[in-house]
Amino acid sequence: MSLNAKAIKRLARLGYKSEADLYPWLKIWHFDGETCFWSFLESTEGAAEEYRLWFPRLKAFEAECRRVSPVPAMADFSSAERAQYQILLTRLREYASSREGRFLLTESRHRTLILSLPRFGLAAPYAVMDRSKVAVLEETESQRWAYDIYKTKCELFSWYEHASWSIGEKSDPDKYEISVCDEYPIPQGSVYWFETWCSFAGDLAGSIEYNLWSWNGECAQFIINYALDTF
Repeated sequence: MSLNAKAIKRLARLGYKSEADLYPWLKIWHFDGETCFWSFLESTEGAAEEYRLWFPRLKAFEAECRRVSPVPAMADFSSAERAQYQILLTRLREYASSREGRFLLTESRHRTLILSLPRFGLAAPYAVMDRSKVAVLEETESQRWAYDIYKTKCELFSWYEHASWSIGEKSDPDKYEISVCDEYPIPQGSVYWFETWCSFAGDLAGSIEYNLWSWNGECAQFIINYALDTF
């Protein structure tokens, strides 16, 4: 069974032309049926249209943000920020090599990753990711983009995914976090860092991972992944 001329023509407009490009679509046609194939193709065409409309605006917004608030020099980082930057780099490398990350950053044609990071981490993604596949913003900038410019809510994002990362001490940990810290005591003079990685494929689809670290003023030590929420 092969794709018909109409399907091949529409897929070519999306950039799917080679035999390798068309093979996943052929599998959908063969195993899931024509109805499923056309439905998925229409949703992919819609995502491509949204991507062509919004991605250039997103990158222009990112560039304007960096003009107003440039990426800080690593020489200006505190010792804690340097350690946190290395933790972030590791996290980003893990994401980029994951199945989800590989698909979004190397295989998908009409999707991008929007990353919300603390200011000291703005340069980290571009050390491990293609600039053409990711937009990096501070949290306040990400909120401006979402609420003042894009202003679209949806259960599943059609042309992007959103991830955010944070790490640091907490002045008001919740009862569960306090109980985790009690279970893993650290030397006097050290502090706990709470790391959070949030990944969203839509307003109602995503995951949040929570990690606990210790910091003694010189080095950071991973303690435990203490929670994972999916929805």
